[in-house]
Amino acid sequence: MERLLKGRYRLIIISNGFMPYEYKNEGSPYIVLDKDKSIKVSLLQNPGFQSKPPKIKVSHTKNSTGFIVEIIKHNVNSFVINLENEEITEYTGQGTVDMPFRYTWDKTNSAIQKKRNIPQTGDISYDVVFKFYNGIQLIDEYPVEYIEYSSIENEELHNL
Repeated sequence: MERLLKGRYRLIIISNGFMPYEYKNEGSPYIVLDKDKSIKVSLLQNPGFQSKPPKIKVSHTKNSTGFIVEIIKHNVNSFVINLENEEITEYTGQGTVDMPFRYTWDKTNSAIQKKRNIPQTGDISYDVVFKFYNGIQLIDEYPVEYIEYSSIENEELHNL
């Protein structure tokens, strides 16, 4: 049992597997404590709730034959990357800010279907969608549209 000094307090309980709980006293979030105050709380189970859910930060940089994806992970225990329902294992790094995971996508080695004459006549585009998992739990998807422009004019038209 914890003893607190007299004063105004808020009680918020957050735990994996339970709904977050904030004590309300007649609509007010504040509790005024005196020496004999006690509070009983009932928590509702929610097996899917995580107080620190897994998340990622993703970016990409285009190069002459594709692009490089960089991923920073937070609260991820078992990191998995999928592309076209296939797991990718050929990436480098640690998933940290200093050493993000890096994966190089190359149009010359890709099974992703080309779309011809999109966005302009002569252009070729690829819709590349990465899916990131913590084990089997989907964290996020990251779509990239890679376009091989047939001319500088087409690129300028698309970037207006």
